[in-house]
Amino acid sequence: MKWLKKDGNLQGDFLVASPSITDIRFQRTVILICEMSYNNTFGLNINQSIPFPDPKEYQGKIYGGPVSPNKVFILKQGSFNEVEKEKNIKITENLFIEKSKKNLTEVEGDFMIIKGYSNWSGNQLEQELKNGFWIPFSDSSNFLFDNKIKDKWKFAINQLGFKQGSFSPFAGEA
Repeated sequence: MKWLKKDGNLQGDFLVASPSITDIRFQRTVILICEMSYNNTFGLNINQSIPFPDPKEYQGKIYGGPVSPNKVFILKQGSFNEVEKEKNIKITENLFIEKSKKNLTEVEGDFMIIKGYSNWSGNQLEQELKNGFWIPFSDSSNFLFDNKIKDKWKFAINQLGFKQGSFSPFAGEA
């Protein structure tokens, strides 16, 4: 398929929600693909604040997806240390998930605190891509940790060359 990398793996890339997605958990989301295999794809939504009633408890945390909403991930930018690979999940050479339970005040550098995740099994993601629910997006501008970009979905859509009003409300292949 034309949207897949040569090896078919989207790990380290993003999925941008098509406007045709009606599930409010995924509308206007940008999901980072953290791990992708034949049987399973694991991703983190990187652009929605946690919509919970106690804003102080969740301030600065991102809603990662509907699976295991109490599980906390620390998404970090920096060099991946092969020595500590049991403590981390490597996404790319410069992006990883820290699994250690250290105090969040000890976390340094560019990072996001994310609760919950998204998961696809078998060929579920491939079908959703074929149906036009997601648009794959590779980013070289490092928008992930750029605080000046407030609307990451709109930024990604623009980078892909789309105008917001140019979408059909129906998903599918052209």
